[in-house]
Amino acid sequence: MRSTRQKLAKPAAVMVVLGIWLALGERSAAAADWGPWERRAMFGGEVSATQFGIADFGVRKGPLSLQLFTDTLELRYGPELARGRYWVAARLEAFAAGLLISPWQDGAPDPSRALIAGYLGGEGGYIRYLPASLYLGVAGAARLYLFWARPPATSEPPGPTPLFTADVILGHYTDISHIWVRAGTDAELHVLAPHIAVEATVRPDWRLAPRVEVRAAWARNQDFLTRTRLGGLNPYVVPLAGAGWAEFWVESYIAVRAGPSLRLTLSQRTRQSLELTPVADVAGFDGSTAVGFALLAKWRYGRYFIEAAGGYAPFIKRQEGVVRVSGFVLAGTDWDVFRKPKPKAIAKPKR
Repeated sequence: MRSTRQKLAKPAAVMVVLGIWLALGERSAAAADWGPWERRAMFGGEVSATQFGIADFGVRKGPLSLQLFTDTLELRYGPELARGRYWVAARLEAFAAGLLISPWQDGAPDPSRALIAGYLGGEGGYIRYLPASLYLGVAGAARLYLFWARPPATSEPPGPTPLFTADVILGHYTDISHIWVRAGTDAELHVLAPHIAVEATVRPDWRLAPRVEVRAAWARNQDFLTRTRLGGLNPYVVPLAGAGWAEFWVESYIAVRAGPSLRLTLSQRTRQSLELTPVADVAGFDGSTAVGFALLAKWRYGRYFIEAAGGYAPFIKRQEGVVRVSGFVLAGTDWDVFRKPKPKAIAKPKR
């Protein structure tokens, strides 16, 4: 125990020093007035061999927000600064942490290992904006996980498990591309699990343009809590069309999604647009490979949007009766004020 704490202390101290250095001379760019209350919402789900829903609600006022992400409640404070931003947040997840409620094995769902999992935790970080569209920062989180067996599971659930994460982040952002690298470690009471992850996306602002997404990671000593979830069409996983939501729990991986993207403006007046993208997904992970194909669609009408996708994985391993297709739909709204101020009446001139 003592050696593990000593190992944790060194990288934690380095990150604290780096965070202090990044914050030196920083001052808030926000005024005291946080502006009006805003809200957003979205609903959807994914259907494959398993089915899961999404129901998100959020309210915010300036840098303070309260959001419900299906079964996770988050209170966050994240003000923008003159040359960066920082955030602190408290999170409570009720029952589906890590999608442990639906593990897979050998090409089929495995309810014998299913767990109801929740956690209580906090997180924080700081990002410094640098020249040339670069940014650099640090982030950390601490969570306490609790587990219960989900019938008809036969395995004994683990006891309460604390998990700590510390990362250094470096990225580059433009209107058409984003690349970031995250390097650090996860730590449980008796093990350190180092990781390096990179993600890059590019989609030029043309009517017809290539869309390319690359995700990759190297990691060691990862367990059922810290392994990356791969599979599905939703935005919470490394995507693989045709696979089940979080079908694979992987340690090291590389995944590429690519295809032509057609973006159409249906109405300038109502800000209505449609984007269609056929893609191929190729993933290599922990000595295995998988391929999937999908059609992605996104329709937008002002602040409202609908996303839909259908996927097929023709070569993925499956037990008899388990499908190789998946579908995803999500409908929602962007952030907007609760009530827009009414225009003031123009006073008539006195005669």
